[in-house]
Amino acid sequence: MKNIGEEVRKRLMMDCLTVTEYTGRVIYVHPSGRFYVAEFQLAGGTVRESFFE
Repeated sequence: MKNIGEEVRKRLMMDCLTVTEYTGRVIYVHPSGRFYVAEFQLAGGTVRESFFE
């Protein structure tokens, strides 16, 4: 299970053709640990994405 503030490295799809790996931080963890939300700082702004454990 992830912890808030933990660094994660995930592959994000920015369009239908491009998948790139980015480093972000966990900002939310579901109380039962079912999923977490990570925030990524990209050139175009902040991206938040949820991931299942």
